[in-house]
Amino acid sequence: ELEKLASVCQAATFGRNQVDVLDESYRKAGKLDSGDFALGLEIIASGLLDKVHDALFGWEGRSRDIQAELYKLNVYRTGSFFKAHKDTPRGTNMFGSLVLTFATPHEGGQLALRHDGHEHVHDTSAMQYQSDHEVSWVAFFSDVEHEVLPVTSGHRVTLTYNLYFRTETEPCVRPKKSDALVQAFKTLLADATFMPDGGRLGFGLKHQYPFPTNGSDPWFLDEAAESLKGMDSAL
Repeated sequence: ELEKLASVCQAATFGRNQVDVLDESYRKAGKLDSGDFALGLEIIASGLLDKVHDALFGWEGRSRDIQAELYKLNVYRTGSFFKAHKDTPRGTNMFGSLVLTFATPHEGGQLALRHDGHEHVHDTSAMQYQSDHEVSWVAFFSDVEHEVLPVTSGHRVTLTYNLYFRTETEPCVRPKKSDALVQAFKTLLADATFMPDGGRLGFGLKHQYPFPTNGSDPWFLDEAAESLKGMDSAL
């Protein structure tokens, strides 16, 4: 059955400079677009999207209104891989990806995630599935570099969802993890010798964000401030 599924897939492309490219020396896998298959999985009713929200934003102390859009089904046969890359944002409100991996027998195909000098390896071949109806999942921000290592046997079958901010978010509530940061600012501001004539402070961003290439949206930066991720949001 897995071979039948693989046989109806098309060769998977990937985004490069806003264009879909086919290059099997960089990515070798099969794909079905979301309109080419039916799926009996509801990630909202199942509570999965809530878990994704909590994993990415639960520490903030506020609720983010997010949505997941089914993007593709991928089949990685023996010898398939996807070299290190970052996802191409499908809109300025896209902030990440969700990947579900089915409990199909395979070896290899680990998903390596890298950002800011850190690496995490999501090894689906080593998961202890209790039934064929379970999936493993991983969610990550779009600017996180990731790589699918070569599948050495079997079939790695995944669903990918694009993650978006749905609407304007609620006013920011200070997360508990920023207490030390707040105290450091209070100490500085209480020091009369610190910038006595006033001025501006600038901070580099830890994450990258999609930016409209035509520059026609004058409110983009105001909206982007509501879409900050991770430590950028805390700051």
